Amino acid sequence: MRVVRKRTEAGDRFELIDEHGVVDEHAASFVRGLLGRGCSPHTVGGYLYDLRRFYRFLAESSLTLSSFKVTHSVDLLAWLGNVQSNRVRLTAFPAAVRTTLSPTSINRSMAAVSSFFDHLVLAGEPGIDSNSLATPQELARGGVARRRSRGARRLKRVERLPRPMSREQVETLLGVVERPRDRAMILLMLQGGLRPGEVLNLHLAPTRHLFLVCGGGTRADEALSYAALAKMFKRRCATAGLHEPWITPHALRHTHATWLWEGGMRELALQKRLGHASYESTKGYTRISDAMMLEDYKRALAAQAGRVRYAEAI
Repeated sequence: MRVVRKRTEAGDRFELIDEHGVVDEHAASFVRGLLGRGCSPHTVGGYLYDLRRFYRFLAESSLTLSSFKVTHSVDLLAWLGNVQSNRVRLTAFPAAVRTTLSPTSINRSMAAVSSFFDHLVLAGEPGIDSNSLATPQELARGGVARRRSRGARRLKRVERLPRPMSREQVETLLGVVERPRDRAMILLMLQGGLRPGEVLNLHLAPTRHLFLVCGGGTRADEALSYAALAKMFKRRCATAGLHEPWITPHALRHTHATWLWEGGMRELALQKRLGHASYESTKGYTRISDAMMLEDYKRALAAQAGRVRYAEAI
């Protein structure tokens, strides 16, 4: 199985195909459901990569979709824990170590497969009448599992809070970005809170992308790819002296959300602004920063001093 990305006039399209080049119909139906719910093409691509891993597990375990049951969920969790990651970890020695999937990646894969089974149940797939990966929390939210099961648990992980760029870092970065196309993309992520994929899929008309490769080459009028955006952003950061590995295009969206929260936007308004389906995805931005704590402390002190002066006056 492999995931194929096709560039079309309407935007990127992802498919899961087998070794013979045949599109997997279950995955294709799942993709249509995701797109119908408003998922971006790049989010769909991520789901398909997770689904490809699940198909590998089924093949290696001599299982099928209909024979996968609750008892196999722990096996899947363990199997994912041994999958090699495409990322490498630098060490103190002059070498890089290839690691296994992180708990965050494993949990995302489990959630993707759970959503896939939800879709199969709703689509009436023969032999599948429940979601074997549904957690008690998902069942409580009205999941489609037809019987109360104790599906696979997620791994406990260290919670990583979104890291916003400082205003000085942003000003330094913008100071080295002069090309109108590149500056527009950066500002859309920073001031509009758009994801990189959402920026790249913006259209002037139903069939033409807003951001193109440009230049004098034969591909000048083609849509800009994520790899090209990431490469441009890395170059600009290097020019600005910003070498922190966490400063990525997506960090601009984190910065946008954090600044809105610190500026007084309420939680539910921020959730709607970011387009999060669940508040769980938003709460990482609503932690109290040191600057907010200091500001509240000064405000409380001023209020207390005012009450003391009023008491003395009467």
